[in-house]
Amino acid sequence: TQHMEPTHWWDGTPLQDQERKNGDDVYHPPLYTGWEWPPGCCPYYRTALKRHGKNFVQPGHHGHQHYRPLYDFVDQKLAAMEHSVDGLDEQAVDPALHRVWAHMIPATFTLLESLAQRQQEQDFTVVFRTFGTDLPDIAKAITAFAQGKHPKYPNFCNPHLHVNKLYKGRWTLISEGSSDATKTATSPIDRYKYQLLDDLTDQVVASGDEEIVRLLESTVGAVGIQDHFDFWQQNDYVPWAGKPVWVPAQPDKTTTDNACQKAVNDEQQLLCHHLFFDDNIHHQ
Repeated sequence: TQHMEPTHWWDGTPLQDQERKNGDDVYHPPLYTGWEWPPGCCPYYRTALKRHGKNFVQPGHHGHQHYRPLYDFVDQKLAAMEHSVDGLDEQAVDPALHRVWAHMIPATFTLLESLAQRQQEQDFTVVFRTFGTDLPDIAKAITAFAQGKHPKYPNFCNPHLHVNKLYKGRWTLISEGSSDATKTATSPIDRYKYQLLDDLTDQVVASGDEEIVRLLESTVGAVGIQDHFDFWQQNDYVPWAGKPVWVPAQPDKTTTDNACQKAVNDEQQLLCHHLFFDDNIHHQ
């Protein structure tokens, strides 16, 4: 659908129709909230108009007249949460943190609290991933939460969850002749490798899948990765150019290979179970 340019809203209203009225009021096509796509329809951001998605409710764009009032209403509700806590000590807690917390899914904090309660049974690592520029704000908000500064979790303190390390994820072209180069590159992804750079120094700290997995699995606590949005955009948002997901292979406990068997028997060898949470589900 990415090459299709829509002409109507899901209910049949022409996309460019600014004059249709219902009584004395301008007709606003209702938002569609169903799970299954209506016949012949798809989400706005899955069409050729995807590039306008971030400005959907701005003047001159399709959603401004119909949905800007709803956008402002929701935004005001979220902003009001900054001041909804009685007795907020603005000297102790930056009010900007409440703005960030208000835009985070509440289940995030419940999950982190539950993980912390089981920390003595099993270590864990939390990795925050984003294409956006909001990672420093998220890191500050999570760290403040882990310091007991969140008004709904005043007794929660866990240094383990302080987000003290941020990385930049970058796709890099593999140079010919390098040890990473494959003799027969059958797909575009074979010509690139992913690297993690230190957010402050831009120095490469992990290059390639194996190094990145080892780095993340050896990290105890919470870190953040700003993934390579420009590269994804330049490659027409194809899946392989987006956020890589690493699923490490587990050693075969029945193998007779001495090196692998030693790794299996080594008490220091941990088989990490990766869990992924995402707020953007593409259901087709």
